[in-house]
Amino acid sequence: MLNNFIRFERQLYQIFGLELGRPLRLKAVMYFISIGLIEAAIYFTPGIGRLINWVPVGILILIPIALAWLLADVGTEGRSPIHFFRSFISYQIRKLKNNTFYRGREVERERDYQFHNYYTYAESKRSEELLDLRREVDEEHAKAMKYLARILNEDPELNLHEKPTTGANGEIEGDKIA
Repeated sequence: MLNNFIRFERQLYQIFGLELGRPLRLKAVMYFISIGLIEAAIYFTPGIGRLINWVPVGILILIPIALAWLLADVGTEGRSPIHFFRSFISYQIRKLKNNTFYRGREVERERDYQFHNYYTYAESKRSEELLDLRREVDEEHAKAMKYLARILNEDPELNLHEKPTTGANGEIEGDKIA
């Protein structure tokens, strides 16, 4: 089974028993013949022929050779030369128009890339994170201050190191039952 990975192009090694110096691709020969026929038709057409009648014959022979070589040897990304050059020409036209296409619709490119003396303001999501962090810091600070107050005996309710007081009859005040 042959696929695009293994592709063999037909090549000509001789023409009418005359060996060529190197093999020619059949595709290039077909391009040369078709372009030569189109050029001959234009050359011998009475009205249109005036466009190329002034060109020397040597250059008229070189034009199909050069175009056939160009079409056969230029990498066309696996597409036919007609599709490749149609795509190439449409790309150049879009480039000249400064338009681009997005999802099949034409979108005009921005032509002016300057800021015009105005300021913009945008709220970031980070401000909420900073507020949450600030609250956390305040809570931890309050806990630390309570702990320091308890250690330094500034808050008698939270001070566990204070000795219990006894009443007149020797009872501890915290142990009274009502």
